[in-house]
Amino acid sequence: MSKTTRRTLPATAFTIAAISGLAAATAQLQPQQPQHPLAPVPANQVQAGQPDAAASFPLTFDELTFTWGDIPDTEKVSHVFKFKNTSGQTVHIKSVNGSCGCTVPTLSKMVYEAGETGEITATFDPAGRLGVQAKTVTVALEDPSIQPLIINISSNVKPFVYVDSAKVQFNETMINTEAKQTLHVIGRDPEFKVTSAEAANREMFSVNVLPSEPYMDGEEKLVRVPIEVTFKAGSTPGIQNTQITINTNDTRKPTVQSMVGGMIVGESRVSPQMVIVRTNAPSVQFEALAQIDNRLGKSFEIKAIDVEGPTGMNLAADFEPQTVNGNPGYLIKVVGVTPGLPGQARGQITLLTDIPGEAEIKIPLYANIVANQAQIQQQATKPAFNNEHAGHSHDDAAQKPAGPSH
Repeated sequence: MSKTTRRTLPATAFTIAAISGLAAATAQLQPQQPQHPLAPVPANQVQAGQPDAAASFPLTFDELTFTWGDIPDTEKVSHVFKFKNTSGQTVHIKSVNGSCGCTVPTLSKMVYEAGETGEITATFDPAGRLGVQAKTVTVALEDPSIQPLIINISSNVKPFVYVDSAKVQFNETMINTEAKQTLHVIGRDPEFKVTSAEAANREMFSVNVLPSEPYMDGEEKLVRVPIEVTFKAGSTPGIQNTQITINTNDTRKPTVQSMVGGMIVGESRVSPQMVIVRTNAPSVQFEALAQIDNRLGKSFEIKAIDVEGPTGMNLAADFEPQTVNGNPGYLIKVVGVTPGLPGQARGQITLLTDIPGEAEIKIPLYANIVANQAQIQQQATKPAFNNEHAGHSHDDAAQKPAGPSH
């Protein structure tokens, strides 16, 4: 690894490479209005622009749609679809597939003679699902000229107990502060209660069960219990995760869970969080930059800057004051030469600042070097080594990309 301290750089054009930070993705299960009865899915469903598959399909099914209606989420349900080979010829089934992992079709064999009957059993697992579920089973034959047949199945999953937020996400919570969010546990029993709730990571998260309240799901009256989650952002920036376990008095669903994630940030904000060298050719000069500012709008000073990476990249870095996001900040500039051999190269930019608790800020540097045409041709003309000599080639060792030692 080589290490170079601050060096004044000429004014040039720079390449900005950004990597997205923590996504604030929150997967939520929202109650849906129940439908009584479920709307039937049209029989003989085919894809747009295709002829009616059922009319030309050599296996004739007793039914192509089925609904289980209202079901709980605690048990799998199954239904048998019976069929007969009415083609007058032997039929070879290639595959029978469900539209998702929760829908599993099975049948005893794949070949059916003329006039022979058979059955496909479709099993649906409602665990973790809520509301109307429309799924399909696709039957494909070995004969590619015959369009696959689609069977439609549906249900309305009504869990005894469920959480309206499968994941709670706290985003960019300032260091040494607290943030609160509320999720809800819904039960169908009129006497439903949450007996306790606890976070696995109690050092960073606390949970408080609030008084229950009535909740209407269409015309059905349910009980909803708010659960207040507190993110106790500590003194170290980074990502924190935990699982909340909620215990209830409903013996049919005594326990439910929700995932919680949070990101602790300090005053400094670096963009991008990783600097990528977009020039991916070997032995080429490159320029890259990053920006840093203060989330609280406070002025701060960069006392020193270092950059390190593989020997031969001739890395150097500098900075200059600049307004970033309307706050006091700096433009960070890095120049160097990409490695001469293809492969991945990693480095690091280190800033020394006077920000309280953030005296040292590290920014990863990454480059992916692609072989040029001459190297590709050279590699193609090299003699191949058989297994007897594998592992003894000095040329192979020389071709390994330079990179930081670990």
